[in-house]
Amino acid sequence: MKLYYPIIFVFLLLINLAEGQNKTEKNQYVSVGFLDHKTGNSLVGYARTLKKVDKHELFVGVGTLVAMNTLSAGWKYYLLDSPIHLYSVMSIQGIVGMGGGFVSPFLSVGAEKSITDKLYINLGLNTVIRVYRNRPIELVPFPNVNLNWRY
Repeated sequence: MKLYYPIIFVFLLLINLAEGQNKTEKNQYVSVGFLDHKTGNSLVGYARTLKKVDKHELFVGVGTLVAMNTLSAGWKYYLLDSPIHLYSVMSIQGIVGMGGGFVSPFLSVGAEKSITDKLYINLGLNTVIRVYRNRPIELVPFPNVNLNWRY
């Protein structure tokens, strides 16, 4: 089962190579701060938009929290497109740290506001869903606050 996640990630990356090379819109994203809605539990993260249609966005990303790294692929939906953008994110994340690794579903809701043309501030709530074989499912929520630069 865990073999499917890298295959899906590589497939989304190949879609980016096929479609994303001649786009002029901002499709790269670097975040710095306490956690992130695209790269999960990370202090520094990089994400790339593979496809954007209306209020929907498909992305892949990678982030680091020094002793823990994340790899993510997901879908972002803009709930409100006003001066403050409200969004929801659903993704699958591979999380590897000093204590081992796991693959987990990930949910996030939040708001982002542009400071300049390329710089945004982001506030929200991230939730990692821990699925175990012999224990009940756990929802592990974290707040997020970060600055991100889009280019």
